[in-house]
Amino acid sequence: MFVRADNDSRNIAIDAAMDEKMDSTVGRAAKDLGFTSGKVGIITLHGVIVPFAGKTVGEIIKAYGTNFRLGTPDMLGN
Repeated sequence: MFVRADNDSRNIAIDAAMDEKMDSTVGRAAKDLGFTSGKVGIITLHGVIVPFAGKTVGEIIKAYGTNFRLGTPDMLGN
């Protein structure tokens, strides 16, 4: 599940295959959560930055779980 970093009440679950690129999954979640352009990132609900570029959904789930905050670098504290 992805939660918008600046509004916890806005969240979305995305169905994705384990071998799908996480970049694509994050892009779909960002669009569905109202981000129209620009750079977005994800962190765990505990604030750990998730480097997802070039990784699969399965790799990210294995390392970080299934729940993330999604936002711009400013929202995520970068």
